[in-house]
Amino acid sequence: MNIKNKKCCICISGEPGVGKSSIVQQFVNKEFSTQYTPTLEDSYFYKLDLDEEIYNLDILDTAGQEEFCDLKNNYILNGNAFIIVYSISCKGSFKEVKNIRDNIINLKNTEDVPIIIVGNKIDIEEKERKVSKLEGINLAKQLNCIFIETSAKQNLNILEIFTSLVKDWNKKLSTWKKISKKSSYSIKNTNDNISKEKSKEKNIIVSENDVYLNSNQNSYFNKVNSDDCLNHSSAKTTIKLKHNISMSSIEKNRLSKPKCPVQ
Repeated sequence: MNIKNKKCCICISGEPGVGKSSIVQQFVNKEFSTQYTPTLEDSYFYKLDLDEEIYNLDILDTAGQEEFCDLKNNYILNGNAFIIVYSISCKGSFKEVKNIRDNIINLKNTEDVPIIIVGNKIDIEEKERKVSKLEGINLAKQLNCIFIETSAKQNLNILEIFTSLVKDWNKKLSTWKKISKKSSYSIKNTNDNISKEKSKEKNIIVSENDVYLNSNQNSYFNKVNSDDCLNHSSAKTTIKLKHNISMSSIEKNRLSKPKCPVQ
């Protein structure tokens, strides 16, 4: 069996205290700590075996504080997929989700970014819940993101966060590659056509009644009527090719013709 390896950089963002680090620790080390320690930046590596492929995940746990905005933006620019976490017990963290998502979209300069919205702490008592599941679902639909509710404390749906996100990233990656391949093919054809057109411009082209020099020449003329003169701007007129003519015969004809008036 030929197993492919892919590298995916995942950034996890959200307000302070929503459980970002707890989610990562539970996923990577199967550990949960009740002690809260604000994170500036932590990086984790994890090999995920999914659908006969190995994904080398580089997980960046970013700070929630406003003062580290520039640092977070740098992570976003280098990230492939994103997790936005809020706590179902904190309405303010839920309201911040859209701002984080919009910042990601603006920095990546595309709407087609793999993002999962995570409502964490579903282990709390129902009376402590401030954000309903339906609110989370509706927001995710509005922002075109995946949605899931989790408990880092009880290890509920933690693996599903990463498998769902990686699947979405892999799907989008395949689409991006197809688009890139088509774009490259289109550009190649365009360049080939331009080269052919430039090659044609270098030739002298002749019809039964008219002689035209290429755009590098200063004059060309009509053989039908000695009183007819061609305006110089008509050098770009498209005609059917009939046969080639030598420069010497063109020069003889040109000398026998009256000069075209300047227009």
